[in-house]
Amino acid sequence: MEMRQLKYFMAVAKAESYSAAATELAVAQPTLSIAVRNLEQELGVQLFYTFGRRQRLTDEGQRLLEGAQRMMEEYRRTVEEVQNTGDTAAGTLAVGLPPLLGTCYLASLIPEFARKYPNVRIQVIEQGSYVIDQMIVEGELDIALTLNTEQVEQFETLPFTCQRVGVILNRSNPLSERESLSISDLRGQRFAIFNRDFALHWQIVGACRRAGYAPQIVLLSSQWDFLVEVAAQNRAITILPKPIYDKYPSAAVRWVPLSDGPRAWDVRLAWNKKRYMSNACKAFLSHVEGRRPPDDMP
Repeated sequence: MEMRQLKYFMAVAKAESYSAAATELAVAQPTLSIAVRNLEQELGVQLFYTFGRRQRLTDEGQRLLEGAQRMMEEYRRTVEEVQNTGDTAAGTLAVGLPPLLGTCYLASLIPEFARKYPNVRIQVIEQGSYVIDQMIVEGELDIALTLNTEQVEQFETLPFTCQRVGVILNRSNPLSERESLSISDLRGQRFAIFNRDFALHWQIVGACRRAGYAPQIVLLSSQWDFLVEVAAQNRAITILPKPIYDKYPSAAVRWVPLSDGPRAWDVRLAWNKKRYMSNACKAFLSHVEGRRPPDDMP
């Protein structure tokens, strides 16, 4: 059994497709198929079966995947230890980052870190916080910025910042005159909010349902500036953290804080407690921790 075979096997297991895994690895699909078939012959078991045009793991395949993940983590740790001397930071650092957080906070922090640690190559993975959380669980990220949710409780975390969440709405909307708004006040409004990959989406939907109604969602997007523009054109209201409003000043809209529901944007630095933390990751954690923005909560 070779590391290359395990790498190919893990790629197919993740993508549930030989063709998608081959594209991800930049290898020919027959090469990938042969490698997995040879692995099955060597072990004397079937690792995949086809269901709904997807490659699903057999029981034996699932056990191999779990063992392969442990082996790859040990391999990574060994390489890091060989490459690094003392507290020297080197290697690749995979950082998970929801787009909102990158826009607000890490645009300057990451370049500063890169200048300070030129031997660390930073790979930024931008996804919604729900996707980021799952990638932490699966050990695909070294560290991430994400929102504090029930899922995050299983990780190691450090507080990063806590900011107010509010409603952005056109100034012609009568609610724009209020000093604060509750989720109940928004009944009957048209909502333009983040898509289902974002924790804020589910926080908003859940808060509306607890208030006794289903939100009238007219637009889902992953682009915060688009959501603000929709509100500026009086097509809908949107709910976003205060730092986003501060970065998109517009005379056409007003930001009004929420008095309940997702009123706080609780951002955490998070990592998988079972995953080996490299010197590069420790250096990044220290760098960001010392530059955390101040909280903005009443």
